[in-house]
Amino acid sequence: MKFFSIVLLASLVTAAAFAQSGRKSTKPPSPAIPVVINPNETPEKPVTPEARTARDQVAAIAGEEYKCMDDGSLGVVVRTDQAEQVLAANEVTSKAGIRIRPKPEYTTDARRNAVQGTIITHTVLGAAGKVYSVKIINKGLPFGLNESAVHAACKIEFTPATKDGEKVSQWLKIEFPLRLESSIFRR
Repeated sequence: MKFFSIVLLASLVTAAAFAQSGRKSTKPPSPAIPVVINPNETPEKPVTPEARTARDQVAAIAGEEYKCMDDGSLGVVVRTDQAEQVLAANEVTSKAGIRIRPKPEYTTDARRNAVQGTIITHTVLGAAGKVYSVKIINKGLPFGLNESAVHAACKIEFTPATKDGEKVSQWLKIEFPLRLESSIFRR
C-alpha cells in the first residue's frame, strides 16, 4: 500500500511538472539556425538596402510617411525645403479622380488572429499621376495589415488634380476597412 501511494505521488508530481495548457503559443517560432553544408564555403554577405527586393518590406508604422517606389517597395520619406507643394482638396480647381482603388490583402497572421479594423491614410496623389507617399494617421493594425494598406494605397490609379489648368499634387484621406468574411454569413 505504501508503495502504491509513493508511485501515485510520483506520477502526480511528474504530471504537474510537465503539464500543458493546450493553447497554442501566440509567439512566432524562433528562426531556424542555418545549416552549413560545406564548411569551406564563405558565408553570404549581408544584404544592403540597395540590394533588397520588393519582398523585403519596410514595416509600416503609424505616423511615419512612406514613399511608393517603382519596384513595389517602400522607402521612408525625408522632408526637405525643396519638396513639391501638396494641396488639400479645397485648394484645387478640380479634385483628383480615383479610377482604381485596390483593396489591401489580408495577411495569414491577421486572419488567424481575427484582426479587424480600419486603417486611415494620408495619401499624396502626385501631379505626375503616381502616388507619391502614404502615411498612416490612425493607430493602424498589427500582423502586416499596415504594410498591406500602404501597398494598396501605392497602387491607386487616378487622374491628377488641377489648379488653374495645371496638374498639381493633392493629399487625400483614404480609409481602408479590413473586415473578415465569416463563412456563417456567406451565401
